[in-house]
Amino acid sequence: MEKPKLILRFRNATPGIDTIREHQKIINGKTSVLWGWWKKELEPEQAHLFDVGRGRAYVIDPSQHKLYIVTYVRSFLGAKPISDISLIPEYYRGSTDKVAGWFELSYIEEVEYDQEVELIVGQKTLSQVMSPISNSYNMPTERNRDTCKTSVLHLSDLHFGDDHGYKTVGSEKGLGVNMFSDMLLRDIKSIGLYTDIESIIITGDLTTRGDWSEPTRGIILEQIGKIALKLGVKKEHIFIAPGNHDIIRYKEDDRRDITEINVELQTNQEHETKLRLFIEDLTGRHWKKDLDYLKVLSLKDVDVNIFILNSCRVAAEGKWTEYGFVGYAGLQTLEKVKSQECSIKTYSIMALHHHLLPVNRVDMLNEKGVSLTIDAIQLLDKASEVGVSIALHGHQHCSRVARYQKLKYEHEEKSPEPITIISAGSGGVDKSRRADSMRNSYSVITFTEESAKLTMREISNDSVLQNYLYKGVSLTD
Repeated sequence: MEKPKLILRFRNATPGIDTIREHQKIINGKTSVLWGWWKKELEPEQAHLFDVGRGRAYVIDPSQHKLYIVTYVRSFLGAKPISDISLIPEYYRGSTDKVAGWFELSYIEEVEYDQEVELIVGQKTLSQVMSPISNSYNMPTERNRDTCKTSVLHLSDLHFGDDHGYKTVGSEKGLGVNMFSDMLLRDIKSIGLYTDIESIIITGDLTTRGDWSEPTRGIILEQIGKIALKLGVKKEHIFIAPGNHDIIRYKEDDRRDITEINVELQTNQEHETKLRLFIEDLTGRHWKKDLDYLKVLSLKDVDVNIFILNSCRVAAEGKWTEYGFVGYAGLQTLEKVKSQECSIKTYSIMALHHHLLPVNRVDMLNEKGVSLTIDAIQLLDKASEVGVSIALHGHQHCSRVARYQKLKYEHEEKSPEPITIISAGSGGVDKSRRADSMRNSYSVITFTEESAKLTMREISNDSVLQNYLYKGVSLTD
């Protein structure tokens, strides 16, 4: 029998709808059904895969570990008219203009789940079958470790735009007479870490309420670029996890049903485009690459696995509009470290925007909340399983360090390793938006063979050197 040549990835994006069951119903009644390819904006057209006759394909839902083989009798791009609309499942008949291509299926069969198929398709929604690339994470290039430094700078919630609390060039917005970059660099120099920074990790909210206008965008590029230049950080060593202000998922003036909005966002991902293009300009990482990824960073004496995770993914249940959600793609990113062979002491850290444990005095659930990562437990347990010892996040402008460890069940051989969770506070937001009247802050983590140590400092826009929040605290004891 002919082997599948294509892979179509899907998930049940519409609440209460089982995608496979709805398509199978139409096959049972009409002998065939149209399966829509919901192309993401960042994916290529792939016209060469259509209008090529009959074929077989894998259909996969990695989030549910479900795999099917389908037979299609024809395929065509979405611009071609559909003569029989009843071949389309009712739940998306009204959205045919958003479908990039169609496969007319005559047969659907569930088969045993195959991890290799998942590795091949990755986060794409349509792929040709080919061998997966082993060790697909970014290994460090060979370098003379004598030129490597020891530390990573962690920033979060800079909020350039309306909520920024520092002076900016060409704008009257912001308070004080000093720029964020100047105050940060001055403080880092005052504590002797100016020449120690190898990498910068920013855990989201570079801007405010999705302000990617050219003036604000230019200010962010100038400010982060200046910090990197002065510290001697290469652009490819700047890592950015998306924040809820960087990716506006649900606009207040959108009067459509939340389910309709939710399905659209999960399929086309247009809401991510401006951030993706910014990341490419700042770091050189191509805008079409996944927002969840693993990078291995070489420092002077150790390597550090850096997991960058997108906690701004749209959740299946749209009512939790601003809560964090990493989802299956992020969890699978953590799995990539399992095949890694380490010849040197290696630490693993993960960075995301939304917080993993409560950090404020009041943290109540509500439908318009901006609170915990919904799948925090799954994420923390997976991170502990693969050896992550440090988690970085921002979001609620509150500086706090805590430790998470799940005790082992009676039948387990050993307890999972603890994870130190660093809530970064805010580097640049105005004082009216800071929790419990906290000052702005930043963190530096210094890695040696013996330990990873945290320095967290307050900064302000008034030229006055501030205080330590944490000084040389071990994160891995």
